[in-house]
This record gives sequence, C-alpha cells and structure tokens, in this order.
Amino acid sequence: MNLRFVLAVAWSAIPVSGDTYHFATTSLEAIKALTDNLTQAIQDWDGSDLATALSNIHEPAEGLVEYMSNATKTLLGNDKMFSLNQAFRIASPTQRLAYSANASVANLNRRLPEFKRAQVNAIVVNDLKSLLNATQDFSDSLISHVPSDLYPVAVNLRALNVNSLQQGIDCFGGTDSACSAAVVDPDRTYELAVRYDAMKEDGSPIA
Repeated sequence: MNLRFVLAVAWSAIPVSGDTYHFATTSLEAIKALTDNLTQAIQDWDGSDLATALSNIHEPAEGLVEYMSNATKTLLGNDKMFSLNQAFRIASPTQRLAYSANASVANLNRRLPEFKRAQVNAIVVNDLKSLLNATQDFSDSLISHVPSDLYPVAVNLRALNVNSLQQGIDCFGGTDSACSAAVVDPDRTYELAVRYDAMKEDGSPIA
C-alpha cells in the first residue's frame, strides 16, 4: 500500500475535538496500520540494493516516526485523564500494536543476511532507533493520561512495544540471541487471547 495514502488516511481519521480518549484510540489504530504497512514493505523488498531499501523500508519508517511524533505532541497538549473504563478499553488496540511491532521486527530479523549483503543494515539500525525513541515518547504521553490504579498495566504494555524494537536493534548490532524470526499474527493472537480467557474482547482483564 502507498505510504502517502496510508498517512493521509491516518491523519484524516484523527478527530479535531478535545476528546483525548478518541484521539488516543484512533492514533493507536493508525500507528498499527502504518506498522503493518512497514511490515509489508519489509516483506516486499527484493533484497537487491540500497536505493530500493531506502524506498521500500526507510521511507515508511520515517513516516511512522513522523506520525508518532505529531500524535505525541497532541497528547501532551491535552491534560484530560482517561476514565477507568476508557483505560481498560485502550489496552486492546495497544496490545494489537505490540503484536504488529513484534511481527515487523521479526520480519527484519529474518532478512538480516540479505540486509548485510546489500550493506543496508546500518540504515535499519538507525530506523529502529528512531522508531524506539518515538515509541517511548508516544507511550509515555499515553501513559500520562492513565489513572494511577492502572499505571503498572500501562507500563507493561509499553514494554511490549519497546522490547520488540530493542530486540531488532540488538539483533542487527550483532547479538545473535536477539535474532528471533518468529512472526506473530496480531489478529490471530488477539483472537486466541479472548478465546482462552486471557482478556475480554474489549481488551479489559478477566476478573
């Protein structure tokens, strides 16, 4: 899918009102769509050269970083807290995003030998570092709206996203043990979590 189209849809979906919860959930869904777009770009790269890697992977990564940075600024500019119910419900898109990030990094790790042969692994590391920083900032801005009772849960969900990106950085940095290529299907994992009572359909925990 064309990156400009995905970005245009993502931005047009964001509400302009002061509804922090609506903005946060819409942003999470848009970030997931952009992450899935990046995963597809990684899969589609033909492994040939630097120019193709820049077009297929670097540009989508830059677009994702830009989107998260802008969403972070908006969240930081609104001090309205989520209700407990909203905080529970926002766990679902957050967890879906974590699975998507895992899938994207797993696809990168799987193609590490090809990136090395094309001499573009340094670009991948830089992109992952930018994504890690943007993810940390966005997650922190999101957590700032979560009620204190659910803060530990929010921090754990934040770690799911951050750890996947750090794993990719470590893998491309030469840590072989970090190079897992097991791809997680985010939709399938979500379905199984609900089926086996790991969480409710709206993302809230089982009582």
